[in-house]
Amino acid sequence: VSTQSTGNAQSISIPKTHNQTHQSHNPMSINVIIFACLVCLCLAWDHTSQLSSTYTLSWSIINDVIYFQANVATTGWVGFGISPEGQHSMAMADMWVGVWDSNGILTVNDYYRDSSSNGAPDLDVTLGGTDDVLSFNGTQSPSLSSMTWGRNLVTSDTYDKSILASGVQNWIFAFGTSNTFSFHGDRCGKVAIDLSTGYTKVF
Repeated sequence: VSTQSTGNAQSISIPKTHNQTHQSHNPMSINVIIFACLVCLCLAWDHTSQLSSTYTLSWSIINDVIYFQANVATTGWVGFGISPEGQHSMAMADMWVGVWDSNGILTVNDYYRDSSSNGAPDLDVTLGGTDDVLSFNGTQSPSLSSMTWGRNLVTSDTYDKSILASGVQNWIFAFGTSNTFSFHGDRCGKVAIDLSTGYTKVF
């Protein structure tokens, strides 16, 4: 199924009190300031695509940084990632996973599947890499998990895939039914997206 995403179709509206940054990053960096502006000023996204009946993805690219928002009809963890070119699997995939604690506070971590087969990913930092999530923010209700995060299009981490600002790239998504990060079962999908135009093909 091929779809064309809608531009400026959705804006961010998330409580500022849930805004988080990894401690390894300067909280006053320009990227964090931009992220805060996106959250607090409810600016519209460049593109929004419906990846499945339960998973909606929005994004904007600003100054070589991409900001995503995933809105998923679940009360569990949320994941999104880059699949190697020519594949649509978790093998050698770079991904981000968000989980909420018992107080409703979100944490988003940087993962990599360091294997040529499907299976559970490892944290980049566990593999000797770095966590390159710049900022994150999110809410969870009985019917919706909303996760917003940012990352540089290109990083120096061996366990990160470069994100194409234009051109079709393969992506994977998944989510759980609880906030224990575990096997997703059939709650997953694969898509090809051109971030510059919003073109989306769901497989």
